[in-house]
Amino acid sequence: MLLRSDEKLERWREHFEELLVNVNSAVGTHTIDSISIPNISALEIQRQDKIPTLEEIQLALSQMKSKKAPGNDGITVDILKVGGTPVLIWLKELFVEIWENERIPENWSSAILIPLFKNKGDKTSCDNYRGICLL
Repeated sequence: MLLRSDEKLERWREHFEELLVNVNSAVGTHTIDSISIPNISALEIQRQDKIPTLEEIQLALSQMKSKKAPGNDGITVDILKVGGTPVLIWLKELFVEIWENERIPENWSSAILIPLFKNKGDKTSCDNYRGICLL
């Protein structure tokens, strides 16, 4: 039984690393190749090639679920929603920069991985937990 925090943390790291290493074998190349990609119209391609608009950002934000945990930056969707026009303008500037440079901020590829008990089995076994990522 692991008692020290650093030992527990290392065991969780090992557990999730084992799960992620096996992802490629769980989803075979055949499965990936069999996924059909729908055709999109020329009009839709043209729309998607344009820089995101304030209206699109506002619509996307309104469709996001409230009362969810924040990511590494500590910012919740609720904070963004109540920010009004200044936040929408700031988000648009951020997205335009990403769009034009075709690069996302490096810290967006980080996540907080939380082990969540499945409510069955032995609580001391990592196999009885699922990983939830906070982006």
